[in-house]
Amino acid sequence: MFFPAKWKYATVIPVPKPGKDPQNPLNYRPIALTSCMCKLLQKIVNARLTYILEKNGSISPFQSGFRKGRCTVDNLILLEGAIRTAFLRRHHLVSIFFDIEKAYDRAWRYGILKDLFDLDFRGNLPTFIQEFLKQRYFRVQLGNTYSDVYCQEEGVPQGSVLSVTLFILKINSILSVLPSFIQKSLYVDDLQIPCSGRDMRFVERQLQTAVNNMVTWSNHNGFTFSTQKTFGVHFCRRLLHPDPELFIQDTPLTLKDECKFLGVVFDKRLTFVPHIAYLRKTCLKSLNILRTLSNTSWGADRACLLRVYRSVIRSKLDYGCAAYGSTRPSYLVRLNYVHHQALRLCSGAFRTSPIKSLYVEKFEPSLTHRRQMLSFCFYFRVLSHENHPLREAFFGSQHSKAVQ
Repeated sequence: MFFPAKWKYATVIPVPKPGKDPQNPLNYRPIALTSCMCKLLQKIVNARLTYILEKNGSISPFQSGFRKGRCTVDNLILLEGAIRTAFLRRHHLVSIFFDIEKAYDRAWRYGILKDLFDLDFRGNLPTFIQEFLKQRYFRVQLGNTYSDVYCQEEGVPQGSVLSVTLFILKINSILSVLPSFIQKSLYVDDLQIPCSGRDMRFVERQLQTAVNNMVTWSNHNGFTFSTQKTFGVHFCRRLLHPDPELFIQDTPLTLKDECKFLGVVFDKRLTFVPHIAYLRKTCLKSLNILRTLSNTSWGADRACLLRVYRSVIRSKLDYGCAAYGSTRPSYLVRLNYVHHQALRLCSGAFRTSPIKSLYVEKFEPSLTHRRQMLSFCFYFRVLSHENHPLREAFFGSQHSKAVQ
């Protein structure tokens, strides 16, 4: 099979990570520019490969990354539901959030081909993937300056449509080494494993066994867990409680009071107060865009302002609301100011205008009603998938078996 050599070259543009030191080269995200014709062919091959993997059930149902009908909210609800259940049972819940160092760059190419062979892939498809992976080249562009051309000896290529599916296929087997008592959720390479129990020593033993199995798996598959970015959170509402002592590669695991998981901040008491504060602060800064565009002499019209609000600000309020919307209404009220202020800017209303009149004028529901609507949409989306891991949590194991 012939694969054009020009399709194997990529131009990498580094983009600095927000809030990181730009002097450190590790604080940049690589954006790879490749051939558009190659991307079109990859999209065709990826659609066929994904269809066969989904049809044969080769991908774990706990993997939510880049799958039809799945999203990050699945993982957020799994974690939030596990914590709520542990609180109702007066159990401890400890969750570990793993970080894989340079996950895409260290994906084992031979391991990917071996996994395809084990799944009975024969013929042109594995041959195409083999030609696609080998002898990849890239160069870095900074402004108008280009670096030398380097060969990427390992990993899947950046900026490729097919790379995500191949990486998911390679990391899929990590869930099989976890004990049955351990829950898990995976979004591409964002892995978290929670474990709950009344006895902290039992939780500690279960999690340590799971960590040891995952470290062994990573050594056999060419991955490395970052001991600095991997941490745990002990979710508990008791004032005095023992914290677990866990180790990853003989290094003590760091325990934090809160964590940012897939864009939502989880605190150890599950109040979501830090996330609401972060969300309010971020959205208030974005309101400056509306203030600038709402100038009476040269600004945008009302329809354009409302479109900007829905895409830039309201989308942030909507994301993850099915998870953080379970907190106290007195905490959620703090986000209403952002919503009302944005509607006043979009409609040009006075500060003394009644809030209900703003809803009618702009055809916008309140944030409370919108959270309920999005939660119902998520519920029915879960209901439409037979193998969704949340079906058992919503309907029970007997109902799930009856449907299947």
